[in-house]
Amino acid sequence: MIVLFEGPGLGVPAELRRSLEASGAIAEILGFPVWAIATDGSGAAEALAAIPAQPQPTAAFWLAPPTTAFRYGELFAAAHAKNLHLPNTPAQHQLAQEFHRAYPLLKDLTPASIVLEQPDAVEGAIAQLGLPLVFQRSGSVAVLQDWQRALALALRSSIAKTPAQARRIAADLFNQELNQEPSQELSQEPCQPVLARQWVNLRHHHTTPAGFPLGREFRVVLYDRAILTYGYAWPGDDPGRWLSVEEEKAMFAVAFAVAERLDVPLLGVDIAQTQSGEWIALKTVDPQFVGSPQLPLVHFWQQLGITNEMIEKRSRQVVNSADASADLNLP
Repeated sequence: MIVLFEGPGLGVPAELRRSLEASGAIAEILGFPVWAIATDGSGAAEALAAIPAQPQPTAAFWLAPPTTAFRYGELFAAAHAKNLHLPNTPAQHQLAQEFHRAYPLLKDLTPASIVLEQPDAVEGAIAQLGLPLVFQRSGSVAVLQDWQRALALALRSSIAKTPAQARRIAADLFNQELNQEPSQELSQEPCQPVLARQWVNLRHHHTTPAGFPLGREFRVVLYDRAILTYGYAWPGDDPGRWLSVEEEKAMFAVAFAVAERLDVPLLGVDIAQTQSGEWIALKTVDPQFVGSPQLPLVHFWQQLGITNEMIEKRSRQVVNSADASADLNLP
C-alpha cells in the first residue's frame, strides 16, 4: 500500500494539521511508502505527476484534509491511471462522507433526522421531531467545518431548544455555505443540506462552557466490515473512554450493522451511548480524510498493514468492476 500524503494547507485547524502530520509520520515509520502530492491547487493529474505508475494494481491511501466529492473523483481516476487504487470508489466515498445519503439506510440505528434543503424547512423539522434539535452540516467540506466548529463549541452550541434558536442555527449553517470562498472544487459541488436531528440524551461526564454535553462517543474504523481500531471522541481525562467487554461488543454490533448496510470498504462510524445504555450511530466518515487525535494511530496503521493483502485483492477486483467508474450522482 502506498500512502498519498497531501499536506494541510491554509485554513486547516491546527489540531487537524497536527493529527494528519503525525499520522503520515507514523505510517512512514511503520514501513508504508509515503509520497507527497501537490497541495497548490493543481489538478489531480498534476498532483500525482511525481508518482510513478505501478507495474501491478497497488492499494493506495489518500491521507489529506477533507476534500470535495468532485476532487475525490478526479484524483481517484488519476490514481487509477497509474495503477493506484483508493479503498473507496467515488460513490462509496460520497456515501460515507455525506450522511444525508446514508441516513435512509440507517434510520433505525441513528436518531430521527430530517434533511433540510433550505432554511425555511426548519419549521417542518420542529413540527415533526419536536425540540430540542441538533443541527449539523452534511457533506465532505462539512467534515472540515466540524473541526472548525469544535473550536467554537465553548462559545456557541448547535442545540436548539426554542423555535427561534432553531431558525437562527439553521440560517447560520446555510449562510456558511453561501459565504465560503469560491474555488474550482466548490464550484463543482451542489449546495449541501443541513441535518436536523432529534435530541437524544447521551451519557457524559463533561460539558463545554456553553453547556454542550461531551457525550460518550467513539469513532470505530472498519475495513471490509472488520474492526481496525477505535478511539474516544474527546481529549483529556474522561472516565467515559473506558469500556467494559460487554459495552465494547454492543458498540461493535452497531458498527457492523452500519458497515453491512452501507457496503463501504473503508468506513468510520461515530457511535455514542444514550443515558439508557443503548448505542446509536451519529455519523459516518471516510477515514482517509478525518485525522482524529484520539484514534490510536499506531494501532490503526498496524492493522491496516495486516489487512493490506485483503486491500490489494479488492483493488485488483475494482480494476475490472463497474464500481471503478461509479456515477457520483447518487439518489
